[in-house]
Amino acid sequence: MKSFIHILLIGLISGTIFFFLSNCNRTITSTGNLEPYIIKPFSNVDVKSNEFEIDPSEPTSLALENGTTISIPANILVDSKQHIVKGKVKIIYKEYQNAADILASGIPMSVDSGGKKYNFESGGMFDINGYTAEGNPVFVKKGNNISVNMASSRKDNDFTLYYLDTNERNWKTLEVSKPEINIKKQLKIDSIDIAKNIINEKLSKTIIPQKYSKSDIILNLDINYAKFEELKPFHSVIWKYSGNSDEMNPSKNLWIYSTKWTNVKLEKSETGKNNYQLSLTSFDKKFNTIVEPVLSEKEFKKIKKDFSKKMDEYNNILAELQNEEKRVKMDAEAMRSFSVAQFGIYNCDKILKMDGSLEVIANFRFDKNVNGSSKIKVYHIINSRNAVIPYGNCFNIPFTFNLKDDNSILAIMPDSRIALLSSDDFKKIKLANIGKGSQMNFTLHVTDKKVTSSEQLADIISSL
Repeated sequence: MKSFIHILLIGLISGTIFFFLSNCNRTITSTGNLEPYIIKPFSNVDVKSNEFEIDPSEPTSLALENGTTISIPANILVDSKQHIVKGKVKIIYKEYQNAADILASGIPMSVDSGGKKYNFESGGMFDINGYTAEGNPVFVKKGNNISVNMASSRKDNDFTLYYLDTNERNWKTLEVSKPEINIKKQLKIDSIDIAKNIINEKLSKTIIPQKYSKSDIILNLDINYAKFEELKPFHSVIWKYSGNSDEMNPSKNLWIYSTKWTNVKLEKSETGKNNYQLSLTSFDKKFNTIVEPVLSEKEFKKIKKDFSKKMDEYNNILAELQNEEKRVKMDAEAMRSFSVAQFGIYNCDKILKMDGSLEVIANFRFDKNVNGSSKIKVYHIINSRNAVIPYGNCFNIPFTFNLKDDNSILAIMPDSRIALLSSDDFKKIKLANIGKGSQMNFTLHVTDKKVTSSEQLADIISSL
C-alpha cells in the first residue's frame, strides 16, 4: 500500500509540473523537448517550392526564373549509409527573397553569439533538399559540394553565408559572400527593349483604315506606294484633305486642278499619325497641303478584318513583352555563389545594426477588440533592410527602431486575420518626451483580410 501511495504521489507531482510548464510562454512536451525550432505563422501559407527530378549519375544544372542556378556534380548523392544513389532523385529548392517569404517560412532570423541575440537583415535565403523516388532523404557525399549561384536583391559586400543547425538551434557562420552584378538581367532588359522598339515602330507606321465619306474633299493622286511601306497593305487608296485652313484647302484653291504639276511629293506629317504632307510643284507654282488616306466602302470592308487581326497580333506581342519586362525587373540585382556541403537551410545575411535607434518598451494594441490576444503573433518589418523581427506577445516588449528605416508592424490574429501599422502611420507617431526605456503604445488597424497565399502576403507587406 505504501508503495502504491508513493507511486501515486509521484504521478500527481509529475502531472502538476507538466501542467505548469505547458502553460508558460514556451511549450515543453511531455518528453521534455522544446517546441519546434521552425514554426510557420500560417498553416496554409508556404513559399513556392521548385521541384526537379534528376539522374544523380550525371552532372546536373538547374535554373530558376529569377536567375538562380544550381550545379550538382555526378555521383555525389548518397543514402544514409554513404552508398551512391543510383535511381532518380527529386531535388526540392525554396528561396526566400523578401520580408513576406521570410515571415511565411517561420525560419528564425537571429543568431545567438556570446550570450547575446542579434537580428539579421537578409540578402536572400534558400532551403535545398533531396529525396529518392521512395521518399527517403539523400545526402551530399563527404568531401563534395553542390554549387548554388543565388539571385540576391542586395548588392552590399558585407554579407555572410550561414547554415541553420536545427539540432543546436542556431546559425553557423560559413563564408563571406561577395556579390556579382546580375549581367543576365540587364541583357534580358536590353533584348526586351529592342523587341518593344521594333513593335512600336511597326505600330507607328501602321495606318488605321478610315472609310471614305461623301463629305470628304478628295484629291486624285498618282503615288508610287513602293516608297511607303505602311501603305502597301492598302489598295485603291483615296486621299482626302485633312487640314484646317483655307490656304491649304483644295476646294478653296480650284486652280490646282487646272495646273500641270511636274513633281508630287508625299511625306509623313508630324500633325497626326495618319496625316501626310503633300507638296505639288510646277515650273512657277507650288501648293502644300495635308492629306489622309481613306478607303472606299468596298476596300474598307475587305481590309478591316485583316487589319484587326494584324493589330491584335502586334498588341498581344507588346503586352507579352511588357509582362516579361515587369517579371525581369523583379529579378535580382546581384548573384551570390556558394559551395554547400550538405542539404539544409542557408541564409546570406548580415547583423542588423541599429545605430542611432530608440529603445522603448512597446505595447501593441488594436483598434478593435480581438479574442485570444495571448496567441497573437507580432512582427516588426523593416522593408528597407529586408528584416523581419518577431515578438512573442503584445505587452511590455523591448522594442528598438530607427525612424530613418522603413518601419511597419504586422500582427497575425489566431483566425489568420491581420492587423497593420503602415510605415506612413509609423512616421506619424509623436516622439516628444520619448526616451530610452519609455513606454510606447502602438495601435494597429485590424483588417478583415485573411492571408491565404504567399503572394497575397507579399502584396500586403509591399503596400505597408
